[in-house]
Formats: sequence, C-alpha cells, structure tokens
Amino acid sequence: MIINMSVKYRSVFTFSAESEELAFNELCGLSVQFIMRLDKGVVLFGHDQSFFLLSEEVKKLIFIRHIFPVDGEFDLDGDVFERLGTHLSGYLESLDIALPVSVQVRSAGGDSRGFKAKIINFFTDRGYDYSQSQPVNIISVFLTEKKLYIGASNAAENLSGWAGGARHYAYRGDTFSRAEFKLLEAIELSGLELKSGQRALDLGAAPGGWTKVLSERGLCVTAVDPAEIEYTGEGVVHFKGLADEFFRQSNNVFDIIVNDMRMDVLMSASAMLKAADILFSGGFAVMTFKLPQKKPMGLIKKGFSILKERYDIVFARQLFHNRSEITLVLRKN
Repeated sequence: MIINMSVKYRSVFTFSAESEELAFNELCGLSVQFIMRLDKGVVLFGHDQSFFLLSEEVKKLIFIRHIFPVDGEFDLDGDVFERLGTHLSGYLESLDIALPVSVQVRSAGGDSRGFKAKIINFFTDRGYDYSQSQPVNIISVFLTEKKLYIGASNAAENLSGWAGGARHYAYRGDTFSRAEFKLLEAIELSGLELKSGQRALDLGAAPGGWTKVLSERGLCVTAVDPAEIEYTGEGVVHFKGLADEFFRQSNNVFDIIVNDMRMDVLMSASAMLKAADILFSGGFAVMTFKLPQKKPMGLIKKGFSILKERYDIVFARQLFHNRSEITLVLRKN
C-alpha cells in the first residue's frame, strides 16, 4: 500500500471490521493509498489504475468483500438532491438501457431511504428496468454524516452483487443454523455448479446444514460425523464415525467434498489431502479454515501449501457469513 501519492481514481473498500489489519496487510501488495475511514470496515482508497483493473487484482485477495468506484462526492446540504440528479444524468450515456440497474445505498448513520428512492425513480422514469436481486449495472452510494459518495459499476467488478458484500438469506422454518448460509454464499460467489444426481461427501456434517443445502439441490449426500445428523432428506446416508474411519472403509468416489469441521487449519488441510483419494479428478471441494487470533496469515499460507499438493485453489475469501474463518473452493488437480 502506497501512502502520499497523487491518485486518479477513488474506490470504497469493505471488509469485516474484525479483519481490518488482515485486509490492510493484503492491500500492501497493491498500489492503493489510504484516504479515510468512512465507517467500521469501510475505507476510501485512492489508486491510479482503472477500477476494472483494480477489481481484477482485488479478486485475488481474501479479506476484501466488496468494492465500488467513487466518481462523485457531495456535501449533504440543502440542494444535494438537485446536484445528485445532475450527476446521475452523466450516467445515461454509459449505462445500457437494455440492462437492469440496481441501487445500493449504505449509511454510516441516518436515514438513507430517501436517496435510494430518488435514484431508483430517476432511472425507472427514463425506461430502465430495476432489479435488486439480479443486478448488472449498480449505482452504489455510501453516506457519512456530512458526505455522499457515489459511483457506477458492473456487478461483476464489485466482488459481490450485494451492498457491501452483505449477502442476506432468509431464515426458514427448517433452517438448522447460519452455517447453511456459508455454503450458499460460497456456491453463489465462486460460481460453483452443482448438478442433480452428483455424489457429495460432507465431512463433519452435524447437525446437517451443509448436507441439507446439497440434498435440496438434488445431490446424493454421504454425511460423516460421530454426532447425530438432524437432516434426513432423500438420498442422505449418515456414516456415524470420524473422517479417518470413513476414508479407510469407503470404496466410493465423489463428485464434490465439503468440509466445515472445527479443526486446526493444518489438520483440516491434511484431511483434505486424504479426501482427494476418493474425489474424481477435476472434482471440487469446499472447506473452511478456522483462524486463530494470532498470526492467521502464516497458517493460511501453510494450509494453502498443503492443499496445493492435490488441489488448485480457485476461490478463497472471508465471506459475509464467515466469522473467524475463511472459505475455500478447490479443484482436484
């Protein structure tokens, strides 16, 4: 991270407030300049490269959840809506009217709904389709007590199509735990394709949240855990034992293996090396690294080194639904 340089562009970065030091350490490898902190886990940075190129670099990082470019900044005074309307008019030439627009407004304090409604109405009045759930073009806004920061970008460049990377899922009556949301978010962000009829192995499955997610998508799931599995959907088989016991006894080969075991990073990575023996070549795995409070990056690097003996790491990020952990998507090499 470069300090005291002149910059052409500015962008807002979002990460878990508890992982700020880790996020800043990762950003040391990029040519970005800290400008100011807008809120907990929300920082304004400057940079010389275009937002598209910056996005390609940031996608390789683990602890950044969301970014958006800042091309406008306004004081929150009496005529802010008039000035905002003039600024929005400048987007009309660059935003294809055939593609849906989404508006994402976040605030460090105060009511932001008036701004969101104003921006939505601006575009729908001019014939644009509005889509909250499947955005292509996104108008992003962040409000502090005195300032409004705004920018337009493509959803794919923002790392997440959800404001600040905060992907919310609705709790249903049959939701076992929030752990389900980790797997759903990992599937969505990584683009992992699951097909009905595939064979899945869930290591450390109890109480069954990840098993449930896979089963509901039509996969045949073997759930491995010495504890009871609460989910008993169609096609689910419970092996009541430890992962090592299953590896010794199994003659099956799986299309995908998932692992959310509460285990040290190095032990969990080593378990995945054994699991690779019963995963099809080119098959995928999803796992979490449970991070210690002290020196987590050193352990992450060692864990990556172990995994790379058998896998390519295709995705690694601290998701919105992660806490003191990160989620990885692997492909057997």
